[in-house]
Amino acid sequence: MKTKRILACLLAAAFSISMNAAMANGVAFETTLSDVSFRVDDLAPDDGIDAGYAYGQASTRYTASFQVGGGEMQEMSDTTSGLNPVDYTLTDGTSNISVQSNGVPGEISLSGTLKQSLPGEGMTTAYASHSFQLTLDANSQLILSLHILQAIDYLADPSEYYSGNTVFSIEISDPVTGRQSVESRGVQLVGQSNPIFDVDSSVTYANTTDAAVNLEVTFWSSASNHVTTPVPEPSAYAMLVVGLAGMGAVARRQQCRA
Repeated sequence: MKTKRILACLLAAAFSISMNAAMANGVAFETTLSDVSFRVDDLAPDDGIDAGYAYGQASTRYTASFQVGGGEMQEMSDTTSGLNPVDYTLTDGTSNISVQSNGVPGEISLSGTLKQSLPGEGMTTAYASHSFQLTLDANSQLILSLHILQAIDYLADPSEYYSGNTVFSIEISDPVTGRQSVESRGVQLVGQSNPIFDVDSSVTYANTTDAAVNLEVTFWSSASNHVTTPVPEPSAYAMLVVGLAGMGAVARRQQCRA
């Protein structure tokens, strides 16, 4: 019985060492879309009709959702802000996300911290989107330009048991025909810390018909922190082997005395 108790203590200590080595405090992340601008090119300059577009402000919508592991998802939806500034924060324990917009179409920021305790595998995920309708005139090409900042980093020392990523996409689509233009980018956090994506980008959509089309423009961003089950470190295995060898020696001495 005493031997079993000692073995249990050794196993617990070895697992504790591996857990401490695997523990990290999650990730901090940010995706910010700024300097958003729209312009149009006239695809039929000789038809006597100017190229153009117009916002459908009434349909502007901001959403965000947040989930830790397999737990219940928190959600926020705002369909009343129009193009007014928004500032929301969702929290779940030690994790939080913030969704902000200054009221300019497409200029949205998703940031926060994602944490998850070991042991066990799981993922903490955050999403945010901003969408609105836009009418593009006949024979007009829409060019959407913006600046993208994406960054993600560990809150503590890098850990092989933690990984993270942040992704964004811009989609201009015609709900009637299903035709769309998409721009998507992301950064992955594995091993070394602090990947940053800081660039100018653009996406275009051409209406080559002789009639105006109603388009849906969506800016979508996500971030996640993934945890894998830790495997005991070599030092933990070494301690366990030494302990078991010592127990074997003690057992042999006891048998000799008997």
